[in-house]
Amino acid sequence: MLFYRQIAQADQMYTKEIELRYGEIDLPVLLIWGEKDEWIPIEKGAALQSQIPGAILQTIPEAGHLVQEDEPAVLLQQIFRFLHSVKR
Repeated sequence: MLFYRQIAQADQMYTKEIELRYGEIDLPVLLIWGEKDEWIPIEKGAALQSQIPGAILQTIPEAGHLVQEDEPAVLLQQIFRFLHSVKR
């Protein structure tokens, strides 16, 4: 129930407050997006990727907004691959 209340309170204004600072991110960033996300379309993920220097966008074809529920094994595989590729 709390999860749905949190979603109901989500407001784009909070994102807009920090969007101008995305270009300052100086860390490896992996964005994972469900291709079937009907709440926040994949185009938003591509736009986000373009705002973060060096960000990688990985998509999951059979996942919607709740990637961790739709395709947990694929999600973990992408995360592990990314973490192993990051230079330490």
